[in-house]
Amino acid sequence: ISGLGGERDRWTDFSAKLGEKYENVTGDIMLSAGVVAYLGSFVSSYREEALTRWASALAGHGITCSNPFSLRETLGDEVQVRGWVINKLPNDAVSIENAIMLERSNRWPLMIDPQGQANRWIKNQESKDEDRPLKVVKQTQANFVRTIEGALQFGNPVLMENVMESIDPVLEPVLLKQLVYVGGAATIKLGDSTVDYDPKFKMYLTTKLRNPHYPPEICVKVNLLNFMATSDGLEDQMQGIVVAKEEEALEKLRERLVLEDAENKAALKGIEDKILYLLKNSTGNILDDEVLINTLAESKVKSNVIEVKVAEAAKTQVVIAKTRQGYKPVAFHASILFFCIADLMAIDPMYQYSLDWFITLFQQGITQAEAADPMISNKDDKLRDRMANINSTVDYLLYVNVSRSLFEKDKLLFSFLLTTKLMLGNDELSMAHLRFLLQGNSAVDLARPNPQPDWLPQKCWGDLLLLETVEGFSGLLDKVFLNQLKAWRPVMDSTNPADEIAKLAKPLTSDPFELMCIVRAMRPDFVVPEVKRFIANQLDERFISPPPLNVMDCYKTSVCNMPLIFVLTPGADPMTELLKVANSLDFGQSMKSISLGQGQGPLAEEAITIAQQKGLWVCLQNCHLSVSWLPTLERICEALSPERVHQDFRLWLTSEPSPHFPAYVLQNGVKMTVEPPKGMRASLTGSWFKIEEAWLESCERPAVFKKLLFALTFLHATVIERRKFGPLGWNVKYVFSGPDMSICMDQLKIFLDDLPEGNDIPYAALAYLAGECNYGGRCTDDKDRRCLVNIISEFYNPKVLDDAHRFSPSGLYYAPPTGGLESYREYIKSLPFSEGPELFGLHDNANISCALTETSELLGTMQGLQPQTGGGGGKSWDETLLELAVEYAGKIPEKYDIEMALLDFPVSYDECMNTVLVQELIR
Repeated sequence: ISGLGGERDRWTDFSAKLGEKYENVTGDIMLSAGVVAYLGSFVSSYREEALTRWASALAGHGITCSNPFSLRETLGDEVQVRGWVINKLPNDAVSIENAIMLERSNRWPLMIDPQGQANRWIKNQESKDEDRPLKVVKQTQANFVRTIEGALQFGNPVLMENVMESIDPVLEPVLLKQLVYVGGAATIKLGDSTVDYDPKFKMYLTTKLRNPHYPPEICVKVNLLNFMATSDGLEDQMQGIVVAKEEEALEKLRERLVLEDAENKAALKGIEDKILYLLKNSTGNILDDEVLINTLAESKVKSNVIEVKVAEAAKTQVVIAKTRQGYKPVAFHASILFFCIADLMAIDPMYQYSLDWFITLFQQGITQAEAADPMISNKDDKLRDRMANINSTVDYLLYVNVSRSLFEKDKLLFSFLLTTKLMLGNDELSMAHLRFLLQGNSAVDLARPNPQPDWLPQKCWGDLLLLETVEGFSGLLDKVFLNQLKAWRPVMDSTNPADEIAKLAKPLTSDPFELMCIVRAMRPDFVVPEVKRFIANQLDERFISPPPLNVMDCYKTSVCNMPLIFVLTPGADPMTELLKVANSLDFGQSMKSISLGQGQGPLAEEAITIAQQKGLWVCLQNCHLSVSWLPTLERICEALSPERVHQDFRLWLTSEPSPHFPAYVLQNGVKMTVEPPKGMRASLTGSWFKIEEAWLESCERPAVFKKLLFALTFLHATVIERRKFGPLGWNVKYVFSGPDMSICMDQLKIFLDDLPEGNDIPYAALAYLAGECNYGGRCTDDKDRRCLVNIISEFYNPKVLDDAHRFSPSGLYYAPPTGGLESYREYIKSLPFSEGPELFGLHDNANISCALTETSELLGTMQGLQPQTGGGGGKSWDETLLELAVEYAGKIPEKYDIEMALLDFPVSYDECMNTVLVQELIR
């Protein structure tokens, strides 16, 4: 050490660290081997738990290891890790560990990569070697075996993308590295041929599946690595994006410093390696070794220069890090948003969104967000104001883009998920409170008897007992509920229980979410309206009022290599709206529409090829009916690129939800659901959104036409919304659709335009066409048709023309006075978000079963999206399940003694009951 002169301090520190590592090397290498061999497919929490147990087991056998253990410290090379990060490997502990496992394992990696981050890193990492370019293949390609064969011979790396749950058996010799040496040269069998094997050959496999189930015979052949995005890695990525947008020069400087730092560290490492090599091979007195002395002198000069550079860079990095830190809240907020939409796939296979799509949306939100208030002078306050603007803009932009691709039943769920995730991330909500709201009480036995069983249901009492044990609700029963039972009695029959509960619970809490928990316990049928009110207060009213589908806006957000997908529901027909947009852009005549089915695949492929060259539109309908052709569709969409495709080309697809629909198309396309809106206000908004000003004003009798037109749209919303009441609404759940209303609107205009002056309006004829033909044509039940005709008579009658006429006893719903298109839209915006049964002529009790079903579906689906771990001091999912299982197991009676029963009740001709009894006991 003393012979190293000026390098003494650095090498002394290095030697001390090496001595410490030497003591723990056995335990660390054992743990590293276990991580590489077994833990690649697991999430970070499981890896940490396994390592803790393994370390304890080693300590029990007297084997020491680092505490805490780090795979990066043991097997990682910091210079190499820095190079990986520069090549876009996510800069979080899990991703870096995965990369180390990939590098150190003898098996080829199979990476679970739904967000495409590993794909991008591998492509960047392997793009440096121009002599051996990366070959990218998919199993769906006809020539993928030929491509791999060439790569094996010439040592090219191969990336196989989109691997499903099975791998072609032809690749087994490659995965198992079954090399055969012929004349000293390595060969490998691929299919029917034997090819030369270049030792520089590498193979990477990636899958887009979020939770694949690979059979054991595949798992033992590959190194399965979980590259799903982590919150830390995504946050770092989002921070880089927002700083690049807001502080472009600063981010470029940071990236340059990172590259320079990597180069400096690599140079220093090279010098260290050279010195160690010379010391190892030096003989005699090292002072006589001229090469070694010169190398040490050169090392000292270079290391001094590098240290000066590193010190200068460190000062600049501090300034950059401080500025970047200011944007961390935005990055954290964005990472929460992404994991919200990533969770949606668990609800429906069509709800898939790529990370690249989200990043594009995030950048768009940063651009559209308002600048900070110029009146703010303080720099930090100005930054906070700007970040608040970015967050609110990105929130709503995401909501609009995602909600148009969700079914009506899931739009409120998404808003609530967004709200709760953001609150949990900002520590504004307790996980224990959320768990109670979603789950309630599942215990079989109640700790205390119900004090008022005549009016308080057992389920409600059980929920109150559980709520009493939740943090923040101590004293709920004794201080708030039991000492004023008479005051709580009217809550069970109230039409507005939330406000009454807020008054009664005021001594305990005034927090909106905690009050919602009490509403969930006492009146679960009012949870959905309370959830809407909570979202409106926490975020904004816009988040509970999804905008109607606008096909033209969707077209404007698309580009030539981005398919547009209509997700269908029964009875939906998007072609009318699509043709309207096509005609307005002069594509109506040239658009090729093909309904997929047997034998239509080649025709569709040919139409797409021609349309790409000429810049035409192609619409492929009912993709779900041609499952076998969907891999071809995926291959076509992957091949689309702006460089090779005409800018006017668009590919429109229609499909019902299908688990076989290609993930690539879903993640990179513009998705739109075609479904009637949910709720009277939303339905009226959708109907009047489609009406054009010119058409509205073109009738010969504008005043009468506008009144009756509004009544017709109200009728359409009414017949659709009655379905939610089940048999109380319609005996059969009919699929009333937009075209039913459209033809009624056209008939109404024709009748009024052609009506001679002075003649009465033919209400009977209009009602007959709607009740017996357009809407009534769908009714197969005679009682339903009679009900429908009766409902229509309320809207097609002279009373509607009177401004004082009301559609409901409450007086909230009526046909507004004659005005322009915007006046009708403004009136609709003033309507409540939820309507009562009185609007449909039903008793208030009709809403109870419907509301309970809605509450159960919303909370049940939301609970399925929650992480199955403990949080906020609560029990974990496994602990809860174990408690319930033990409780239920204790209530199961002992098994019947069949042999004793046969002795006591033998089979007898005179007593047939004995035979039946024994048979039932066996069952």
